Amino acid sequence: MIVRYQYMAYLQKKYAIETNLNTILQSALASDRDTIASIIRKKDCMTVALYRYKNMIFLYYEAVANVPHALSPQDLFPALTEHLESVPVKETYQEWLPMHIVYYNAIPDSVENWRRNSKKERIGRSAYLLPDKLMTYLYYHKELLEEGLFEGERYLSIGLHDTILFTYSESPRIITHLNLKSTEESAVIEKWRALNPKSHFDHDFSGEGNFVDLQELFSLGWEEIFHE
Repeated sequence: MIVRYQYMAYLQKKYAIETNLNTILQSALASDRDTIASIIRKKDCMTVALYRYKNMIFLYYEAVANVPHALSPQDLFPALTEHLESVPVKETYQEWLPMHIVYYNAIPDSVENWRRNSKKERIGRSAYLLPDKLMTYLYYHKELLEEGLFEGERYLSIGLHDTILFTYSESPRIITHLNLKSTEESAVIEKWRALNPKSHFDHDFSGEGNFVDLQELFSLGWEEIFHE
């Protein structure tokens, strides 16, 4: 079984005026690539993708569920973690903030069924939900999951932390839906569209669109490692 994880983090505040930030990040990620490649070669992880927007870092990865211990962001990015802000969470501090996955179009039930035949473009996007629209957004995406009829990208995964959304997807797209035994069309998506989805997003953050495209900092997967 494959378990998908999404996290976000913040670069340390000192980097707001750091002119050599790109060099620092590239150095850390070059070191972490060797770590991640080793983890993938052990078949403990399938795909890792990392993105940035201003001072925010977004992480998506797929861990194989039968590894001896849960695979953490720190396991994947020990060098990068040293450059992240430690944020108060309950009674402790942590660099990586877990995002709750609120929507997807397919379930990765096995390594064999989930692996890609060739490398794809890995896409990261982010958005802010308006606080008073959060519950409506969550309600209808829960309804879409339960219905399972809305067709969308196979590897899509939408994570939420507070009111921040992070979407991971791949291109070229493979279109599917959860309820593969049914050929009915989604009724829930029509109800969602009738509510004007665009009105749920903070466009001071995203401009005219609902989501902004994120800068890819790193990506690596089985299809690269086992064909190198």
